[in-house]
Amino acid sequence: MKIRFFTFEKQTYLKFCQVVLPRNERLNLAIEDEIVEKINHMLPNLPILIQLGIHFALALLEIGSLAKYRCRFKNLGQENSHIYIYQWIHSSFPLLRDLSKILNGLVLVHFYDDPRVMQHLGYSINDHIQHVNSLPEIKS
Repeated sequence: MKIRFFTFEKQTYLKFCQVVLPRNERLNLAIEDEIVEKINHMLPNLPILIQLGIHFALALLEIGSLAKYRCRFKNLGQENSHIYIYQWIHSSFPLLRDLSKILNGLVLVHFYDDPRVMQHLGYSINDHIQHVNSLPEIKS
């Protein structure tokens, strides 16, 4: 059973990306759509339990905000969405913490893998490979 994101899940994940992605004046890339599409593309290749966990996390993230804010997560304002995600990350309920780590981890892996981000950070994969190859071999 290989399931891709449903429309509401894409919208929820886009909102999640807007909250968790690092931003500053010099690095203000609007790559949330690209990241969600990359995650959606790789989703069917993950183990089924991870797939189901991601779908469950996105559904819970979307409707969980109804209890406190009386609106769905994708419709929360910027301040409330930051507070809501912070509460998930620092929840006393381990499941929420773990689900937020899964969602956040997938986002950040794809963010830091983007060539524009690598360039901004001054990281060149080719230079790194040359450096590693120039190191003396360690014998065990």
